Amino acid sequence: MRVERNSKFTAVALIVVLAVAFSFLILYLMYPPAMPKLIHVDPDTEVSRLPLPKLLILLVLNPFTTMLKGNFSGVPAELSILESAYIPSGLRFIVDRFTKLMNSIASHLDRADNLMDEAEALIDSGRGMEAKPILIEASREIALANATYKELRLASEELARTFNLPRGNIYVKLNDLGCLIDGMYLRLLELLDMIERQKILIETSISIDIYPKTIWIGGRISVEGRLNTVFGKPLPGRAITILIDGSRILEVSTLWDGSFRVEVNLPYIYKHTIAVQARYTPTGDDAVKYKPSTSDPVEVSLLYIEPKVIVEPIGWILPGREFTLRGSVYSPSSLPYSSVKVSWINSVYHVKLQEDGFFEARLNTPGDIPDGEYILRVNTPASGVFAPVGASLIVTVRRIPVNVTLNLPSLAIAGLSVFTSGSFKAGDERLNATVKIFFAGREYNVESDGEFAIWLNLPLTLLSGYQTCSMRITPIDPWFSEVAIEERILVVNPLTVLASVGILVALAVKVSGGKAIKTYTEVIAAEISREEASGIAEAYFAPEEFRWLMDIYWEAVGIVGDLTGVMMKPYMTMREYLAAVASSSYGRIHRYLETITSAAERALYSPEVSAWTIMMAMMAIKSLRSEYARVKH
Repeated sequence: MRVERNSKFTAVALIVVLAVAFSFLILYLMYPPAMPKLIHVDPDTEVSRLPLPKLLILLVLNPFTTMLKGNFSGVPAELSILESAYIPSGLRFIVDRFTKLMNSIASHLDRADNLMDEAEALIDSGRGMEAKPILIEASREIALANATYKELRLASEELARTFNLPRGNIYVKLNDLGCLIDGMYLRLLELLDMIERQKILIETSISIDIYPKTIWIGGRISVEGRLNTVFGKPLPGRAITILIDGSRILEVSTLWDGSFRVEVNLPYIYKHTIAVQARYTPTGDDAVKYKPSTSDPVEVSLLYIEPKVIVEPIGWILPGREFTLRGSVYSPSSLPYSSVKVSWINSVYHVKLQEDGFFEARLNTPGDIPDGEYILRVNTPASGVFAPVGASLIVTVRRIPVNVTLNLPSLAIAGLSVFTSGSFKAGDERLNATVKIFFAGREYNVESDGEFAIWLNLPLTLLSGYQTCSMRITPIDPWFSEVAIEERILVVNPLTVLASVGILVALAVKVSGGKAIKTYTEVIAAEISREEASGIAEAYFAPEEFRWLMDIYWEAVGIVGDLTGVMMKPYMTMREYLAAVASSSYGRIHRYLETITSAAERALYSPEVSAWTIMMAMMAIKSLRSEYARVKH
């Protein structure tokens, strides 16, 4: 008998292990690991899918248009758009060669154009010999651009043929580009010719002196000078241009001895020093006789007042709320203006100054700007000898953080509802917010002033496993931060559990030969009952699948006999023993025995036993055991 028990327990353990493994198998099938998705591309298919010619031709012609307008530095930006367009990888090299050549031409022409501008300025000031080396360098750049242009024509032909582009449009642009390069050659030759002509011209010289050399801004200075030839001959009646920092201010004519004198009102240029020059540019008959000349610059120091600006924001700067800005403008002299300009985000405020230069303003921070650092500027206007000044301040905008407490169960049953609650606040301050919860494909919204409670519905179609519950709290007021939380809930679908239990029962029936699984105590009690009541033959007439129910009956008979002293005799039937126990004073024990007896009789004489009868018998034997343990111990 002991061997038989051990084999039964081994079978039970094996069934439990298989049930657990089956449960893990179900979870694995519901949540299989994601496999990487491979996309195979056929190179031949990719090459055959060419970009649209109408779009590509525009991207090709735009760099030509920009270059022909003289905007050489803007060509790389246009070419970058072409490079970002879809081009099959097998044909990318054709576009890359075209863009490389275009960039090279634009770089050479830009360099040549700047060099010729520099040389022309020297020639205009009579320094043609200094300009000649610069023009030689410019000629090299033009030659390199021309050589690259020849390669570009071949690359453009290949580009048009490969991508089915209209060749006529490209050829027109190429011809215009060739004319542009030829035009730069002509300009270079004209500048060189001007230098050659200046070799036979008589050199001139111009000198100036200025008084005073230190003056308040906006004041008047006296410029005196003389224009002579290199041989000392004065040139009377010639126009002299006065320049300040390279800008033309006025003209004055030389006197009979080549001298000139003029009073110049200085513009309000708020710089500590300025450069004053005089320039002579020959015109008329002088253009073929005399060289132009420019005097050496003379520096003039300017005096002006620079006020000091101090600014300070007060308090925490929050989106959607105003804050106070305080500051002052200090100057040793009375300020000639009554307000300052404050620039904050996208708004400009004109803030009134008090008599002592102090100012205070209420500035509004937009509610839709993200947290971060922003620049606040305060500027004073220019007024006479008062220079415009400004102060910049980096201001940090940050929302008030919100603390959230969320009460969410760790386990939920599909087909039922889950209760979740929580609270939120910002420090000691309560706030109104919209609480949104996304769970199991549904969205729940609730307006709250700090506490919330929501029932979450779980559809029965939800599979077992972990589900993500996302919650977002959006405060009504923009100066509070938005909070997002994600937690996972283990959802158990009863259908999945029933499937596992069904398989477990089937395995148990198969392994135990049709008997349901009994605990160790039940097996021992059944064996003892059989040995003590071996003369009672009714137990062996029960169908094999309900023998375990008869074992429970004999266990109950043994417990009742021990508690009441009423023992079952071999000649007694089940009903007779039940009637004998009814006469005892143990009312509860009689009810338990009556329930178990009814189940045992059905197992003996009925074709089937209902699940309800079996469940009630199991509950009765459990209660009977508890009563026995309570009385004995």
